[in-house]
Amino acid sequence: MMLDPAILSVAFIGKRTLHYWSKASLFANPILRYILLSTGNISVDRKTNDHQALFREGTSYTEPHIMQVKDGASYAALEYIKWAQAHPERASKQPLVIVPTAIVYTNKSKYRSYVIMEFGRPISLDPYVEQYFSGEEGASRAAAKRLTCAIETQLVEMTINAPDWDTLYAARMARDLLWQDEKTINRDDFVHISQT
Repeated sequence: MMLDPAILSVAFIGKRTLHYWSKASLFANPILRYILLSTGNISVDRKTNDHQALFREGTSYTEPHIMQVKDGASYAALEYIKWAQAHPERASKQPLVIVPTAIVYTNKSKYRSYVIMEFGRPISLDPYVEQYFSGEEGASRAAAKRLTCAIETQLVEMTINAPDWDTLYAARMARDLLWQDEKTINRDDFVHISQT
């Protein structure tokens, strides 16, 4: 859970300060609260249905495939557009895009395994904004779901996904037979080889 943000912070392109969503309960401990706030973490409520409030999306897990991608990032991005329209003097002049990011470990159970990080294609919010703000019943939810689907599609493309653990294990065995040392696999090809 702590490795992914550290890897992203170190490898992120550009000189941006990254901020992470952290569940609100972590901020209850005063020492941890100080550490989280001083490193740019934002406290979010995981259980809120209020789309004006940020709610945490991701979680660290060990499964053979991507878990259900929730709508938190989509709602947060679309609500930011609403806020930016109401506060143009405080909003960024840059268009908001979502860049799906995948972090894949070559062997998550092994200490110091290789890490592959890939940034997806930027997703423009333009195709979703009109529907989100249309005022029609269910339109905002439908727009957020469509945006979430676009994010999930890229995440599935960039990660190793198997229907079950046996399939994932068989893929690993085949990889080990073809490349006896994981260091000989070009890391740019690792995910594609594993998917195949």
